[in-house]
Amino acid sequence: MRRTFFLVLLVCLSAGLLVSPSQAQSNERCFEETGYCIAGPIRAYWENNGGLAVFGFPITEVREGHIEESDWRGPVQWFERDRLEDHGDGLVLAGRLGAELLARQARPWETALKVEGAPPECRYFPETGHSLCAPFRSYWEQNGGLERFGYPITEPGAEFIEGTTLTVQYFERRRMEHHVDLAGTPFEVQLGLLGAQLISTTGCFQAGPPLQATAYVYRDSLGCTIGNAHATTMAFQPFERGAMIWFPSLARVPRIYVLFRSDDGQLTHEIHGDVGAPPEPEDRAEAPEGLYTPENGFGRLWHESPSIRERLGWAIAPEEAFDGIFYQFEKGNMIYRSNATTDEVTIMYSQNGGAEVIPRITTPDMQ
Repeated sequence: MRRTFFLVLLVCLSAGLLVSPSQAQSNERCFEETGYCIAGPIRAYWENNGGLAVFGFPITEVREGHIEESDWRGPVQWFERDRLEDHGDGLVLAGRLGAELLARQARPWETALKVEGAPPECRYFPETGHSLCAPFRSYWEQNGGLERFGYPITEPGAEFIEGTTLTVQYFERRRMEHHVDLAGTPFEVQLGLLGAQLISTTGCFQAGPPLQATAYVYRDSLGCTIGNAHATTMAFQPFERGAMIWFPSLARVPRIYVLFRSDDGQLTHEIHGDVGAPPEPEDRAEAPEGLYTPENGFGRLWHESPSIRERLGWAIAPEEAFDGIFYQFEKGNMIYRSNATTDEVTIMYSQNGGAEVIPRITTPDMQ
């Protein structure tokens, strides 16, 4: 529905039907749809480089911005699909939102899998190690190419966006989306709403793969994401009646999340700081045959807290490291753990101390 509404607006704006009367009286061009205006060099850049179809509506006023990558500070204005930066003397630059979004979702393009070439009908860019094929190639070439979009920084892949799964490809400045339901129309390839996603003025910032669908389903329970995703090495150990997860944390002291399972199968959790080295060998408890005494930070916390030790029981497997993803939400946290035999998400609620461990959701039921 949102896409259909956008197409109608695009036609209307092309005819100049939805512009505020103030346009004729000042340098401002205002949009009733969002309540924001454009003016000066940013307005000129917006109008001369594609307007609504390329940038979308303005979703903020002009404000002071800080671009960390270049350490530049100056006036910026956010649009649904872009961020325009006024560098003075008439120079306006578009933001590198494709690269920024991937970095925020803990999947920086620099470390992503690259390809060594492309089929004859495609283009290959050795600068980033990625190819560009139909239908994105023709759109890229006919709508500004390198200057408008930058280099491709991913290969095409499926992503869950606005309630549906689309084939998308990221570029330095944009994300292109293939809408097969609009095949054969000028709107078959559309540009993603990266500005809205990054500035978070139109709702929740969308979690990145592989947790998009899971975060979508649990939005009512967890709220919106807070800050960036954190992809890092963590540690996990299962116990007779729960588990421990070690996370290096966003602060100086790593955290240990302790999951307790009650007799009726309900999970609760506690958060503890990693208190350091385990006890000396002579102070360590000896596990029964087939079970394990926890080591490292898990071991110290387990030994020094009789309550935790009693509630968890013995470890049932050794501690293992894993490459995981941590997301903080308004109402809790989410940790993704995946290996050859596991593809699960641990959800911890901050308000009531509850927890869930669920299989990762790949395609939610939208009914």
